[in-house]
Order: sequence, then structure tokens, then C-alpha cells
Amino acid sequence: MRLRPIVPVLIALGAVLPALVSRAVAPPGQYTVNGNGTVTDNRTGLIWQQTATTTTYTHANAITYCANLTLGSNSNWRLPEINELQSLFDVCDATRYDSTVFGAAPATSLWSNTSYALDTTQAWSLNNNSYYQPKTSLLVVRCVR
Repeated sequence: MRLRPIVPVLIALGAVLPALVSRAVAPPGQYTVNGNGTVTDNRTGLIWQQTATTTTYTHANAITYCANLTLGSNSNWRLPEINELQSLFDVCDATRYDSTVFGAAPATSLWSNTSYALDTTQAWSLNNNSYYQPKTSLLVVRCVR
């Protein structure tokens, strides 16, 4: 069996990767700003709270905050799962997301509703990276529906 040279593939990747890495905003049409404090992600179908809270919450209080939130005439909000939160961030650089739609990135991590499988006293959060931390930590919230 003869192996084909991988040089053309590497050259092609070299042309594509810089474009991916430099993406700081979402592709055109991915988000619709609804004008009522919410944003629709047209790729996933999720509707997001446009601005993360400035108040910090424990994990349990974050769940309660979202469950009690009424925004954009809707009251069926919830704390997002970690994979849903990750969908807001640039796949090549988790520190970047579309600030033209969501405003400046929160100064602290965002809670997710995904518990850490090896220790359910901890849950996954997202800021510069996905990582887990004690559910008693104080983090900000961006709800989804």
C-alpha cells in the first residue's frame, strides 16, 4: 500500500486555520437580537438571556434565579448545560465570543447545570475554559430557554 503525501493537506490546513482562529464574532445570521433582553441562536434554536448577571450566585441559587426569571415575556428559563454554554464561545479560543451580541465577557465564570460526574458537589463552569468548581462558589449566570 502506497501512502499519499500529506503535504497538500497541511498546506490546505495552513490556509484554513488562520481564518478559524481569527474569528471573534459569530458567522452572519447566527444570532438574532430580539430587542427584549434576549438573543436567539439560529444555529441551535436556543434563546439566551442577552446579558449575564452582575450579581454572583451559588449553584443552587443560580438554578433558582433562572427558574424565577421572566424575560422577553417568557418565564420558562433554566440554567444551561455546559455544552450549551460552550456553543456561545469561539471553538478555537474559548476566551472569545460575540461581544457585539452579548456585550463584554463576564469577569467571572458562568455556571452551568452540569454536575461534575466524579464529585456531584461540583459543577462545570465556563470562562476562559470549561472547568468544575464547588457548587458553593459564587459565579454569574446567563439563562437559556
